[in-house]
Amino acid sequence: MLFFRGKLEEGVYDSLEEFHHDVAQAYKKAIRAFYDAGCRYLQLDDTAWAVFFSEKGHEQIKAFGREEDELRESFAKTINEAVADRPEDLLKVVTKQQQKLFSPA
Repeated sequence: MLFFRGKLEEGVYDSLEEFHHDVAQAYKKAIRAFYDAGCRYLQLDDTAWAVFFSEKGHEQIKAFGREEDELRESFAKTINEAVADRPEDLLKVVTKQQQKLFSPA
């Protein structure tokens, strides 16, 4: 999800949650298409998570008017929603950095 590379257009979404829900639905459709094509190992490496690992990223979050914890939870919810009802034989993998963010402190 290229969250900070563009901008949110006015009037498209009433809330950031609506945006993330739509992203989750798009991921879900893509995951299903990969599965239907024979994929059984899916590695999720969402580059949007990189924003949490640098001072510049922290500044971007603040400039966007968000709190880090709120955004982290929103990103995690998006991914979790996307993979929630995946087929049992589809292995889901996240990168180590993302795994740290998904796990409670």
